[in-house]
Amino acid sequence: MNFLCDSSTLIALAETGTLDVLAFLKEKAKARFFIPPAVIYETMEHPEQIQRFAFSAFKIDKALQDGILERIPSKRPPTKTSEILQYANSVFSVNGQALKVLQQGEAEALAAYDEMQAKGILVDEKTTRLFIEDAGILRQSLEYEYRGKVKVNQSALDNLKKRLQGIVAIRSTEILAIAYELGFFDSYGAKSDPAFHAALYAVRNAGCSITTRELLEYQELHKPETKQNNGQQSGPIVVRFPKA
Repeated sequence: MNFLCDSSTLIALAETGTLDVLAFLKEKAKARFFIPPAVIYETMEHPEQIQRFAFSAFKIDKALQDGILERIPSKRPPTKTSEILQYANSVFSVNGQALKVLQQGEAEALAAYDEMQAKGILVDEKTTRLFIEDAGILRQSLEYEYRGKVKVNQSALDNLKKRLQGIVAIRSTEILAIAYELGFFDSYGAKSDPAFHAALYAVRNAGCSITTRELLEYQELHKPETKQNNGQQSGPIVVRFPKA
């Protein structure tokens, strides 16, 4: 299964020491994680020059060198990148000024989705995820942020929706939940549950857009026990990768 990665999720995982979850899922779930050129720049080339962010950038770089992360085949931005940027950054405006809400890395990852036959895009950044899932909530969020009326260019929004149709957004919290169910936290023994929940809070503090209510819901997530019921395993997995 192929997945595209946005900078936001890679940074959150690297900063919280959980980036190795991708290697785990590559082995356990046969997942492959691809990154476009702008994400390489945003997560490695640029932050490696800034002392505060360099260590996380080196971690991501090592994951690329180790083959955990893979470059998309083309060294140039995917063909739909400019269209996605144009429409996304024309959808909302305040006082006649268009809001630039989508960056190059996010746009490239979205544009490469169909080309890579991806099953999901790893993205923690709220704006991108809400463009995929619910632009109305995004508008409300922007109105709260800007303390004023946000106008919508419906034509631009409709064109953007056509280009994002079918894309599945996956946050780092969901990646950790999938890995948890596959045994990623088993090495913590009796503390596997609290370690998992601590990791969820850590990635939120590192930038993953998730509400306190959602985090509390994760508290109910426990690893299902293997029991036989009429020859079938009981205890459904709560979070899964999209079907291959």
